[in-house]
Amino acid sequence: MGVEIKLISAPQWDASIDRAEMPTITFTNEPSIAELRETEAVYTRAMEYLVADGVKEAEARKSVCWRRLKRLHQALPKRYTDPLALFQSLQAHHAEYCF
Repeated sequence: MGVEIKLISAPQWDASIDRAEMPTITFTNEPSIAELRETEAVYTRAMEYLVADGVKEAEARKSVCWRRLKRLHQALPKRYTDPLALFQSLQAHHAEYCF
């Protein structure tokens, strides 16, 4: 009672996959101020992650969280901090406690 094992070659890896660029995510509609207020904590947390990852201010300014926090600040400046002030505050906190 013999068992025959037949080896087949593994599929070849397509190296072009490694070089493929990820598509840019686009948002088709901007959330309302009410929606932004409900999700402000998400954008603040995203800004914390950017700082923790060492992202520079110029790159952070291009992020969705920066744009959304800026929009909140422009609409309700007494309630929501300017994203630059938040970014700098998070950087100072990160430098003080994480190094």
